[in-house]
Amino acid sequence: MMKKKYKKINLVLTIIPVMVVILLLIAGSYAIFSTDLNPTKVHTLTIGDLYAAKLSITDDGYVNLINAVPLSNDLGMKGDATNLTLENVGDITATYSIILLDDKTEYADYSGSVLPDTVIKYGITRNHNVNSTISLLSDATEYCSDSSIETYSACKVSSSAESGRIIMTGRLAVDESVDYKLRLWINYSAGNTYQENRYYGQVKVIIGKDLEIDTNKPYIVLNGDREVSLDVGENYYEQGILAALDKEDGDVSNTLSITDNIDISTPGIYRVSYSVYDSNNQYGFATRTVIVKNPIDCGITFTLVGDNPLSQLLGTTYSEQGATAVDSNSNSLTVTSNSMGLDVDTIGQYHVIYSATSGTCTDYTYRLVEVTMGSGGYIIYSPDETNNVWSSDNITASIDISDNITGITPASIKYKIGTYVNDVITYGNEVTVLANALPTTYTFSTTGEYIISSTLVTTTSLEISNLMSQKYYIDKTSPSCGTPTYASSPTLSDPATWVSTNRSISITSCTDSHSGCNGSSLSKIFSETSQTGTITIRDKASPNPNTATCMVNVYVDKTPPVCGTITNANTTWTTTLTNPIIVNCSDTSSGCSSSTFSSSFAGYTGQTGTITISDSASPSNTASCTVNTYMDNSTPTAPTISATSNGSSYTSGSWVNTSVSLSISGGNALSGLNTYQYCISSTNSSSSCSWVDGSSTTISNQGTYYVFARYVSNVGKMGIITSPFVVKIG
Repeated sequence: MMKKKYKKINLVLTIIPVMVVILLLIAGSYAIFSTDLNPTKVHTLTIGDLYAAKLSITDDGYVNLINAVPLSNDLGMKGDATNLTLENVGDITATYSIILLDDKTEYADYSGSVLPDTVIKYGITRNHNVNSTISLLSDATEYCSDSSIETYSACKVSSSAESGRIIMTGRLAVDESVDYKLRLWINYSAGNTYQENRYYGQVKVIIGKDLEIDTNKPYIVLNGDREVSLDVGENYYEQGILAALDKEDGDVSNTLSITDNIDISTPGIYRVSYSVYDSNNQYGFATRTVIVKNPIDCGITFTLVGDNPLSQLLGTTYSEQGATAVDSNSNSLTVTSNSMGLDVDTIGQYHVIYSATSGTCTDYTYRLVEVTMGSGGYIIYSPDETNNVWSSDNITASIDISDNITGITPASIKYKIGTYVNDVITYGNEVTVLANALPTTYTFSTTGEYIISSTLVTTTSLEISNLMSQKYYIDKTSPSCGTPTYASSPTLSDPATWVSTNRSISITSCTDSHSGCNGSSLSKIFSETSQTGTITIRDKASPNPNTATCMVNVYVDKTPPVCGTITNANTTWTTTLTNPIIVNCSDTSSGCSSSTFSSSFAGYTGQTGTITISDSASPSNTASCTVNTYMDNSTPTAPTISATSNGSSYTSGSWVNTSVSLSISGGNALSGLNTYQYCISSTNSSSSCSWVDGSSTTISNQGTYYVFARYVSNVGKMGIITSPFVVKIG
């Protein structure tokens, strides 16, 4: 540990030469509250216009040492305690120290001896913890430095013989408080020459007195990353520092000391330590973490518990959330975490390292911890929150300095734009903008995931780097179509098989490496005739999602085939076709099930007929083609026989004495009339009579006659024979 130099120390002695000083370290400066405490009053100290701290003693403010004798630790811790409550009522984290100081000159009326450190024992308990710190003042052998904070071990304030000791250190977040119980007694040991003495009086607890301390520590700005990853055997190249500055001395980089414990032959987590000092022996420190990794894949899978990256509010206690790890056989492994490079009191980006070992192979992963000032940060961005929403439009980001900064004077900001590729950030050139030229803007116009990382530069050349960063997301790239899937019911699953029903097709493997696809599956029902079709997919970018048109095989045919050229169509009436009638088929979708369709129309009657053609869809679409057949296989209907005699109508079966004239008419056939035929029989039967062509005849001779008639069609079909018409002449 490194020595600190104090400009002025005036020490206070009460009944025994010990006093308690509460030393507050706030915002890099020691703030001393110099007064005797009134146990009924709360004292508040304001430093500048930013920070405030409050102290109170909750009991009577005295340590009773009446008739005191050397005590064992057990008895000493059972004695009366001085209760101290420290509360940070400011708006930034405060560090503090509790110090015991020796002095023999402050009170002239005191004539006793100054007790050496070897006999003064103290016990201090934090927040009523059962585990107390018990120690001799002489146990402190090292000088106090920043690394003493929160170690709760005694350390030397300075090399002065009456220096006193820091017996407790800690941090308080905003609005946080802490309670201490402090006990003092005389050490009980065989070598203690004071064991036979009795001590009377009280030790009064006071808060500081005329104490001035230089705490303007130098500040180190590292060159390169705070964390460096190497493979075993890979050389480590020291990148050094960019600057080492002190408020009073300016550049103190000439005092730089760099030490490390790196062993590039052994996997592990190592530390490079940087230190500088000013003319008052105030030290500034910085560290770089070096991870030496085994280049062999250990087969270890890590799972971090909690957020990664993790946002940590400046000055608040880091709570380790842990991690788990399994080997290639899913066996659980022990995970070790290392947060030695994390500084919750300095804005920046840090890594908490996790390691696990499988066999002889050790692997590592990390959690990114971003220490920020929350909503009260130095740098403000507009828009300041995208909620991981991808934009389909350009984003113009504004970068400015917060109006709420006090205690420092900004001179400029430096920012750089980083691009994420496979979770690796690649930064572009750094841009410097003077404070009087702010705000400045940067437009993101191409697809990608971006981050703005900023550094604030003060008028004293102090650089506060890795301030609150802001991410932006641009997606102007269309999603990618995957392989379509086809519903198995009610339609066929084969995309190359034509169907005449609706077909449902889904895009289930849409991919988009940026904003992601809007929905894992998109289906569409195709109900119109088409061999191919389109399904439109969208990503999640806003306000106008990017789209892609996915071509799919549809093979839906709901259109009937078309009748083509007709061959062997008939033009004259017949009962049988010499050759079948042929119809050519055409279909522009699924195609015809046959190129030609034919029919002989056997036994058919009709001037026209139809031939049905079909396509190749399942089930098939059909069309009826009309052809000229001129076929008549029907039996003509019976004609009608009428008669006259002597100029008057004659009724069948009546007697007359004059000749009878007969006339045949009526009847019908599809192919039309070729001729009428009649026969005259002496009996009531046409089977034995001879048929004569003609539509009229006359019977003159006496006798009884039976007359039959029939219709003969153009295709020679004999019609139905009429009932006999009876002629009687007497």
